[in-house]
Amino acid sequence: MLARFRDILRARSALAILFFGIVSLPAAAEQASEPLSPQQCSDAISVAHQLVARNAGKISAKLRDSFLRFGKSNCDLETDWNTTGKKDEEIFSEFRLRLIAMRTPSKPASPARQTRGAKD
Repeated sequence: MLARFRDILRARSALAILFFGIVSLPAAAEQASEPLSPQQCSDAISVAHQLVARNAGKISAKLRDSFLRFGKSNCDLETDWNTTGKKDEEIFSEFRLRLIAMRTPSKPASPARQTRGAKD
C-alpha cells in the first residue's frame, strides 16, 4: 500500500513538472541562450548542493560530478549532464525545473482595486 502511495505521489510530481515545463516553454526557450546572472548562478549552485546533500546515497557519482562541473564552470549551461537510472533523472528533472523557475520572470501582482467615490 505504501508503495502504491509513493507511485501516486511520483505520478503527481511528474504531472506537475510536465505542466510547469509546458507553461514555461516560451520563456525558457527565450532565455536558454542567455547565461545565468551572477545571482542566478549562485542560486543554481545552492540548489545543486541541496539536491546532492538531500539525495546522498541515491545519486550516482556521474550526476554528482556533473553538478560539480556545472559549479566550477561558472554555471555553463552547455555542461554535459550524465545521469544513470531513474533516480538520477528525477533529481536532474527537479534541478532543471528549479532552474527554469528561477530564470522565469515573475509577473507583478495586479494593482489593488481602488474604490470609486471614496472621500478624502
